[in-house]
Amino acid sequence: MRRAGLVSCVLPALLIGSVPVPAAATTPTTLYVQDEFGPCSDSGPGTLAEPFCGIQAAADVVQPGQTVIVGYHDLDGSYDGDVHITHSGTPDQPITFEAAYPGPYPTNGAIFILPRFGIAQANGFLLDNVHDVKISGFDIRNMTSSGVTMVNSSDITIDHLTANTDLPVGIDITGAGHDVMISRDTLSGTRSVEIGPGTERTTLARNVLAGQVLVNGATGTAITNNTGFPGRCQPAVTSLIDVVNGSAATSIENNVLTGSCSSGAVSVIVDADVAAQTSLDYNIVFTGPLVGLLVSAFTAVRKEGGELKLLNLTKKVHDLLQITKLYTVFDVKDDEAAAISSYTK
Repeated sequence: MRRAGLVSCVLPALLIGSVPVPAAATTPTTLYVQDEFGPCSDSGPGTLAEPFCGIQAAADVVQPGQTVIVGYHDLDGSYDGDVHITHSGTPDQPITFEAAYPGPYPTNGAIFILPRFGIAQANGFLLDNVHDVKISGFDIRNMTSSGVTMVNSSDITIDHLTANTDLPVGIDITGAGHDVMISRDTLSGTRSVEIGPGTERTTLARNVLAGQVLVNGATGTAITNNTGFPGRCQPAVTSLIDVVNGSAATSIENNVLTGSCSSGAVSVIVDADVAAQTSLDYNIVFTGPLVGLLVSAFTAVRKEGGELKLLNLTKKVHDLLQITKLYTVFDVKDDEAAAISSYTK
């Protein structure tokens, strides 16, 4: 009889150990630019404790989902312009540049973008073939070209920006970009906004426009709920809003257009070939000597970097500013002491 045999075999023990794995480095959600309170470095990490000195250094490394907070500068609050933005965000994680007024740093006033030391600079910001970028809160002056120039850029938001009267163009949009939102800005210059051929679906909403808006070969532009006044009319400027060169599907609605140029400029001109495709409704065109006086004073004071306050308005003047939407432009006070104390030190 054959018996079944039981064969046992012992394998060497398998030792299982654990090796510590370093945690993946997390990308900070905020980068900081600050050149006044403590040390800064353009080659540093851009943290609150060790911020970048200039905006360009942050623009060179910023990634989708990050916000660049720009604090007060030790030279009268100003940073160099010609900030070249080449990094894009995503629809869910845009890249944001934000002036810190208010913000995490103590400040003495607005955050300015302007050339320093007599060096000519073309643009405050240049957005070149990018998308999903937001810029908010800066005061841009003395550039030779524009406050913000966008080239072939899309899904851009420019919000709460001030482009001063010494700029040829406040915001210049060129190339095959689309879906640009320009909102709650105060834009001066010979032209407040210029929208060039190939651009699609630009929206201007709730802005103060002290120069001309030129829609030049763009498609689907919406100009709505703005206050426009000719703060700096030039002989070549024939209207406050000019729609030319086949700018199809333009909408101009619910705007208040005040004043008139000494050259006899009218409020809106639309080329005959696109007139049937243009929506021009519900706008208020207002002229009068008081409006012209206030606008001229506002423009002159802002050009010199000053602030204009209106004190103890009569009911008629108050109602006039409400109707023309200029009440949101001027700082109106009822108390003299409060008006004086509100000036930026």
